[in-house]
Amino acid sequence: MSSPGVAPAPQVASAPRSVKCERAAATAIEFLATQCVVCLHRPLDVVLEPCGHLCLCRGCSDRIKERCPICRKPIVRKQFVYIPSARRVIVPASEQTGAHLAQTL
Repeated sequence: MSSPGVAPAPQVASAPRSVKCERAAATAIEFLATQCVVCLHRPLDVVLEPCGHLCLCRGCSDRIKERCPICRKPIVRKQFVYIPSARRVIVPASEQTGAHLAQTL
């Protein structure tokens, strides 16, 4: 409630901030979903069996030998996988040649 003769405080729109926060959180989650759960530095490239978790880089998989760091199930086997980068080199159409069309980072 406001007192007579006193203007109410202006409302600050919070939608743009929440959208920015949601975008930042989505970006962070996307980044973390591609990084080793142990070192949080190198990309994922080892699937643990039988649980099937893709959660380790090669370096950390050498140190983690007995249990999955996600579900703690015993590790029977490790499968090394290659996941190509989704990033592409962006070349303006005016500069494209046949070599640019297949180039990736």
